[in-house]
Amino acid sequence: MKSIKLRFFIFAVLIAALAACQSSSQSYSQSATDTPQAQSTSAPVATGACANPYVPVVESATWTYSGSTDVAGDFTRTVTITDVGTDAFLVEWVSDPLSGVTTWTCTPDGLIEDQSNGGVFSAVLTGPDATVNVQNLSNTGFTIAADPQPGDSWTQVSEISAVSSEGFGFDGTLTIDFTAVGLETVSVPAGSFNALRVDVHAEATYQALGSSLVSTLTWDGSDWFAAGVGRVKSVGAMSEPSAFTYELNLDSYSIP
Repeated sequence: MKSIKLRFFIFAVLIAALAACQSSSQSYSQSATDTPQAQSTSAPVATGACANPYVPVVESATWTYSGSTDVAGDFTRTVTITDVGTDAFLVEWVSDPLSGVTTWTCTPDGLIEDQSNGGVFSAVLTGPDATVNVQNLSNTGFTIAADPQPGDSWTQVSEISAVSSEGFGFDGTLTIDFTAVGLETVSVPAGSFNALRVDVHAEATYQALGSSLVSTLTWDGSDWFAAGVGRVKSVGAMSEPSAFTYELNLDSYSIP
């Protein structure tokens, strides 16, 4: 049972790390093929280091995705930006039965998912059996470059600690390598987009609390980001410790 729970938590952490960029996908009330209208000034909009062409940050913006895995089947995911500051913003996401809150920090080099000082809002995952507090104890690199161009590559390395309300947890290192490949046309339920493809390779080494056994998880996939919209599609597969495939498509997006 503990091995199953550990796998559940590792899946949750890795998927959150790879998919949380979707939380910053900008939303408009018109269809994706319409000409974008001017942003409303009724909600805070990121400026300075938090402004990113492929990850627009607007408070109260909401995105809805549909996805599937060969483990859990079909699912939906709703993501909302709940707070925008000068150098950070909060994101809430719900993917029943999971839900979470993450903090993004902003630097001149790029946006970083999860607070790097291990604060209580680094990530909070709520599942059917327990709540898991995930902390980034340290972080180097960033999750998405400030202005990614085809051919660019970057890496994020995070030292992670996770403890459930039941007292079960793990420590681990998550290393994610990103490569911007180029612009491609992507069609999803929300519309057709000219999107930047970013290939992802992730490795997580983790150790259950109280155990000397070190395990490894690997992930390879691709994400597509449309300028001024954000993430529109994501696919990936885990090869270790077992096969696991994942796909996510943008269904709709809106902004106040």
